[in-house]
Amino acid sequence: IQCFTIREIAATIKALKYEDTDEIYNIIMTIYGARYQKETKEKIEKLFKSYPSFKNLEPSPFSYGNFPKCFHNKSLANALQSIFFSFKYHRHVILAGSEGSGLTQIATWVANYYNNRKRRTSKKILKYFCICTKETQCSDLIGRYKPSQHLSTKDNNIELIEWVDGFLVKAIRGGFCAVLDNFDEAEAIVMERLNPLLDLAIDDNDKAENIFEIQENPKDPNVTVNKNFHLLCTCKIDNLTKMSPALINRFDVIVLENQIQNNDIKPLIQLLMEQAY
Repeated sequence: IQCFTIREIAATIKALKYEDTDEIYNIIMTIYGARYQKETKEKIEKLFKSYPSFKNLEPSPFSYGNFPKCFHNKSLANALQSIFFSFKYHRHVILAGSEGSGLTQIATWVANYYNNRKRRTSKKILKYFCICTKETQCSDLIGRYKPSQHLSTKDNNIELIEWVDGFLVKAIRGGFCAVLDNFDEAEAIVMERLNPLLDLAIDDNDKAENIFEIQENPKDPNVTVNKNFHLLCTCKIDNLTKMSPALINRFDVIVLENQIQNNDIKPLIQLLMEQAY
Protein backbone atom coordinates (compact mmCIF):
# COMPACT_ATOMS: atom_id res chain seq x y z
CA ILE A 1 0.00 0.00 0.00
CA GLN A 2 3.05 2.28 0.00
CA CYS A 3 2.06 3.93 -3.25
CA PHE A 4 2.48 7.58 -4.16
CA THR A 5 -0.10 9.97 -5.59
CA ILE A 6 -0.30 13.51 -6.92
CA ARG A 7 -0.38 14.66 -3.27
CA GLU A 8 3.25 13.63 -2.72
CA ILE A 9 4.37 15.20 -6.00
CA ALA A 10 2.61 18.47 -5.17
CA ALA A 11 4.06 18.49 -1.65
CA THR A 12 7.58 17.96 -3.00
CA ILE A 13 7.29 20.77 -5.56
CA LYS A 14 5.86 23.11 -2.93
CA ALA A 15 8.64 22.36 -0.45
CA LEU A 16 11.38 22.72 -3.05
CA LYS A 17 9.88 26.04 -4.10
CA TYR A 18 10.11 27.62 -0.64
CA GLU A 19 12.98 25.78 1.04
CA ASP A 20 16.72 26.33 0.89
CA THR A 21 18.66 23.84 -1.23
CA ASP A 22 20.25 22.54 1.98
CA GLU A 23 16.88 20.99 2.84
CA ILE A 24 16.48 18.91 -0.33
CA TYR A 25 17.62 15.71 1.38
CA ASN A 26 15.14 16.19 4.24
CA ILE A 27 12.32 17.01 1.83
CA ILE A 28 12.80 13.85 -0.22
CA MET A 29 13.34 11.54 2.74
CA THR A 30 10.35 12.91 4.68
CA ILE A 31 7.86 12.65 1.84
CA TYR A 32 9.17 9.47 0.22
CA GLY A 33 11.33 7.72 2.80
CA ALA A 34 10.00 8.33 6.32
CA ARG A 35 7.14 5.86 5.85
CA TYR A 36 9.53 2.90 5.54
CA GLN A 37 11.29 0.91 8.22
CA LYS A 38 15.03 1.01 8.73
CA GLU A 39 16.18 -1.63 6.22
CA THR A 40 14.05 -0.32 3.37
CA LYS A 41 14.90 3.28 4.23
CA GLU A 42 18.62 2.49 4.03
CA LYS A 43 18.07 0.95 0.58
CA ILE A 44 16.27 4.12 -0.54
CA GLU A 45 19.13 6.28 0.74
CA LYS A 46 21.63 4.07 -1.07
CA LEU A 47 19.59 4.32 -4.26
CA PHE A 48 19.49 8.11 -4.00
CA LYS A 49 23.24 8.25 -3.49
CA SER A 50 23.77 6.28 -6.68
CA TYR A 51 22.57 9.27 -8.70
CA PRO A 52 25.01 12.18 -9.20
CA SER A 53 22.26 14.70 -8.38
CA PHE A 54 21.89 13.25 -4.88
CA LYS A 55 25.45 12.15 -4.23
CA ASN A 56 26.51 15.20 -2.22
CA LEU A 57 23.24 15.75 -0.36
CA GLU A 58 23.27 15.29 3.40
CA PRO A 59 20.56 15.55 6.05
CA SER A 60 20.51 18.84 7.95
CA PRO A 61 21.06 18.44 11.72
CA PHE A 62 18.05 18.41 14.01
CA SER A 63 17.88 20.73 17.02
CA TYR A 64 15.66 19.77 19.96
CA GLY A 65 15.55 23.39 21.10
CA ASN A 66 12.93 23.78 23.85
CA PHE A 67 11.42 20.37 23.20
CA PRO A 68 10.65 18.51 26.47
CA LYS A 69 13.71 16.94 28.07
CA CYS A 70 13.95 13.31 27.01
CA PHE A 71 16.43 10.69 25.85
CA HIS A 72 17.99 12.04 22.65
CA ASN A 73 18.60 9.42 20.00
CA LYS A 74 18.75 9.14 16.22
CA SER A 75 15.37 7.44 15.81
CA LEU A 76 13.56 10.12 17.80
CA ALA A 77 15.41 12.96 16.06
CA ASN A 78 14.53 11.58 12.61
CA ALA A 79 10.86 11.22 13.56
CA LEU A 80 10.60 14.70 15.11
CA GLN A 81 12.37 16.33 12.18
CA SER A 82 9.94 14.70 9.74
CA ILE A 83 6.88 15.58 11.85
CA PHE A 84 7.76 19.27 12.12
CA PHE A 85 8.63 19.37 8.43
CA SER A 86 5.19 17.97 7.58
CA PHE A 87 3.50 20.46 9.90
CA LYS A 88 5.37 23.32 8.23
CA TYR A 89 3.72 22.44 4.92
CA HIS A 90 0.26 21.83 6.41
CA ARG A 91 0.39 18.07 6.00
CA HIS A 92 -1.17 15.74 8.55
CA VAL A 93 0.86 12.89 10.04
CA ILE A 94 0.50 9.23 11.00
CA LEU A 95 3.27 8.25 13.42
CA ALA A 96 3.67 4.48 13.17
CA GLY A 97 5.75 2.14 15.30
CA SER A 98 5.79 -1.15 17.17
CA GLU A 99 3.99 -1.84 20.43
CA GLY A 100 5.72 -0.07 23.32
CA SER A 101 7.89 2.16 21.13
CA GLY A 102 6.66 5.35 22.78
CA LEU A 103 4.18 6.54 20.12
CA THR A 104 1.65 7.96 22.58
CA GLN A 105 4.22 9.81 24.69
CA ILE A 106 5.97 11.32 21.68
CA ALA A 107 2.69 12.38 20.04
CA THR A 108 1.63 14.02 23.32
CA TRP A 109 4.98 15.82 23.64
CA VAL A 110 4.77 17.07 20.04
CA ALA A 111 1.20 18.34 20.44
CA ASN A 112 1.88 20.05 23.78
CA TYR A 113 5.10 21.57 22.46
CA TYR A 114 3.38 22.90 19.34
CA ASN A 115 0.24 24.15 21.11
CA ASN A 116 2.04 25.89 23.95
CA ARG A 117 4.59 27.44 21.61
CA LYS A 118 1.66 28.87 19.67
CA ARG A 119 0.18 30.30 22.87
CA ARG A 120 3.32 31.64 24.48
CA THR A 121 1.35 33.89 26.83
CA SER A 122 -0.63 30.99 28.30
CA LYS A 123 0.71 28.78 31.08
CA LYS A 124 -2.10 26.31 30.62
CA ILE A 125 -1.26 23.12 28.72
CA LEU A 126 -3.70 22.90 25.83
CA LYS A 127 -4.65 19.30 25.12
CA TYR A 128 -6.64 17.99 22.17
CA PHE A 129 -6.25 14.25 22.62
CA CYS A 130 -8.40 11.16 22.02
CA ILE A 131 -7.64 7.46 22.42
CA CYS A 132 -9.48 5.72 19.58
CA THR A 133 -11.31 2.46 20.26
CA LYS A 134 -14.04 0.45 18.56
CA GLU A 135 -16.52 2.48 20.64
CA THR A 136 -15.23 5.86 19.44
CA GLN A 137 -17.95 7.71 17.54
CA CYS A 138 -17.89 10.61 15.11
CA SER A 139 -19.67 12.73 17.71
CA ASP A 140 -16.71 12.28 20.09
CA LEU A 141 -14.56 14.13 17.56
CA ILE A 142 -17.02 16.46 15.83
CA GLY A 143 -19.49 17.30 18.59
CA ARG A 144 -23.11 16.69 19.52
CA TYR A 145 -26.28 18.27 20.81
CA LYS A 146 -26.61 18.34 24.59
CA PRO A 147 -29.17 19.72 27.07
CA SER A 148 -28.70 23.46 27.29
CA GLN A 149 -26.75 24.78 30.27
CA HIS A 150 -28.19 28.28 29.87
CA LEU A 151 -31.88 27.79 30.54
CA SER A 152 -33.57 30.86 31.99
CA THR A 153 -37.21 31.68 32.61
CA LYS A 154 -36.45 35.33 31.75
CA ASP A 155 -35.45 34.39 28.24
CA ASN A 156 -38.33 34.19 25.79
CA ASN A 157 -36.27 32.13 23.32
CA ILE A 158 -35.48 29.14 25.44
CA GLU A 159 -33.66 26.31 23.64
CA LEU A 160 -33.70 23.00 25.42
CA ILE A 161 -30.66 21.68 23.58
CA GLU A 162 -27.49 23.28 22.28
CA TRP A 163 -24.61 22.25 20.04
CA VAL A 164 -21.26 21.56 21.71
CA ASP A 165 -18.13 21.29 19.57
CA GLY A 166 -16.02 18.14 19.89
CA PHE A 167 -12.32 18.44 20.73
CA LEU A 168 -11.31 18.06 17.06
CA VAL A 169 -13.52 20.94 15.91
CA LYS A 170 -12.14 23.11 18.73
CA ALA A 171 -8.62 22.36 17.49
CA ILE A 172 -9.66 23.13 13.90
CA ARG A 173 -11.11 26.51 14.89
CA GLY A 174 -8.22 27.47 17.15
CA GLY A 175 -5.37 26.22 14.98
CA PHE A 176 -3.98 23.60 17.35
CA CYS A 177 -2.46 20.14 16.98
CA ALA A 178 -4.94 17.35 17.77
CA VAL A 179 -3.84 13.79 18.54
CA LEU A 180 -5.80 10.66 17.60
CA ASP A 181 -4.02 7.90 19.49
CA ASN A 182 -4.44 4.28 18.29
CA PHE A 183 -6.01 5.58 15.09
CA ASP A 184 -5.92 2.07 13.63
CA GLU A 185 -8.46 0.96 16.27
CA ALA A 186 -11.16 3.39 15.09
CA GLU A 187 -14.06 2.13 13.02
CA ALA A 188 -14.06 2.84 9.28
CA ILE A 189 -16.98 5.28 9.61
CA VAL A 190 -14.89 7.48 11.93
CA MET A 191 -11.92 7.45 9.55
CA GLU A 192 -14.13 8.21 6.55
CA ARG A 193 -15.69 11.16 8.37
CA LEU A 194 -12.27 12.83 8.34
CA ASN A 195 -11.76 12.54 4.57
CA PRO A 196 -13.29 15.96 3.71
CA LEU A 197 -10.98 17.57 6.27
CA LEU A 198 -7.89 15.73 5.01
CA ASP A 199 -8.66 16.67 1.40
CA LEU A 200 -8.49 20.41 2.07
CA ALA A 201 -5.46 21.92 0.36
CA ILE A 202 -4.01 24.60 2.62
CA ASP A 203 -1.35 27.00 1.39
CA ASP A 204 0.25 29.92 3.20
CA ASN A 205 -0.39 32.09 0.16
CA ASP A 206 -4.05 31.13 -0.23
CA LYS A 207 -6.35 33.96 0.80
CA ALA A 208 -9.47 31.85 0.43
CA GLU A 209 -10.77 30.21 3.60
CA ASN A 210 -10.98 26.43 3.83
CA ILE A 211 -14.28 25.21 5.18
CA PHE A 212 -14.94 21.92 6.98
CA GLU A 213 -18.63 21.14 6.77
CA ILE A 214 -20.35 19.75 9.86
CA GLN A 215 -23.61 18.29 8.64
CA GLU A 216 -24.43 17.20 12.18
CA ASN A 217 -24.95 20.86 13.13
CA PRO A 218 -27.42 22.30 10.57
CA LYS A 219 -27.61 25.66 12.37
CA ASP A 220 -23.90 26.39 11.89
CA PRO A 221 -22.51 23.77 9.50
CA ASN A 222 -19.45 25.62 8.18
CA VAL A 223 -16.27 25.65 10.27
CA THR A 224 -13.32 27.71 9.05
CA VAL A 225 -10.13 25.66 9.20
CA ASN A 226 -7.33 27.58 10.88
CA LYS A 227 -4.14 27.24 8.82
CA ASN A 228 -2.20 26.28 11.94
CA PHE A 229 -4.34 23.18 12.58
CA HIS A 230 -2.56 19.81 12.43
CA LEU A 231 -3.73 16.26 12.93
CA LEU A 232 -1.25 13.80 14.45
CA CYS A 233 -2.36 10.15 14.56
CA THR A 234 -0.56 7.16 16.03
CA CYS A 235 -0.80 3.67 14.63
CA LYS A 236 0.80 0.28 15.23
CA ILE A 237 2.96 -0.36 12.21
CA ASP A 238 1.62 -3.90 11.67
CA ASN A 239 -1.88 -2.47 11.24
CA LEU A 240 -1.01 -0.08 8.42
CA THR A 241 -1.74 -2.78 5.85
CA LYS A 242 -5.23 -3.21 7.32
CA MET A 243 -6.15 0.41 6.75
CA SER A 244 -7.46 1.94 3.53
CA PRO A 245 -4.64 3.02 1.17
CA ALA A 246 -6.83 5.96 0.12
CA LEU A 247 -6.92 7.15 3.74
CA ILE A 248 -3.22 6.59 4.43
CA ASN A 249 -2.20 8.51 1.31
CA ARG A 250 -3.85 11.59 2.78
CA PHE A 251 -1.15 11.61 5.49
CA ASP A 252 2.60 11.71 5.74
CA VAL A 253 3.41 8.34 7.30
CA ILE A 254 6.45 8.56 9.60
CA VAL A 255 7.92 5.42 11.15
CA LEU A 256 9.43 5.58 14.63
CA GLU A 257 12.21 3.02 14.92
CA ASN A 258 13.45 1.36 18.11
CA GLN A 259 14.91 4.19 20.17
CA ILE A 260 17.38 2.03 22.07
CA GLN A 261 20.27 0.64 20.06
CA ASN A 262 23.36 -1.05 21.51
CA ASN A 263 25.38 2.16 21.60
CA ASP A 264 22.51 4.02 23.32
CA ILE A 265 22.53 2.01 26.55
CA LYS A 266 25.24 3.99 28.36
CA PRO A 267 23.84 7.50 27.66
CA LEU A 268 20.34 6.26 28.55
CA ILE A 269 21.55 4.97 31.94
CA GLN A 270 23.36 8.27 32.55
CA LEU A 271 20.19 10.24 31.83
CA LEU A 272 18.11 8.06 34.16
CA MET A 273 20.69 8.37 36.93
CA GLU A 274 20.76 12.17 36.56
CA GLN A 275 16.98 12.34 36.82
CA ALA A 276 16.92 10.00 39.81
CA TYR A 277 19.66 11.67 41.80
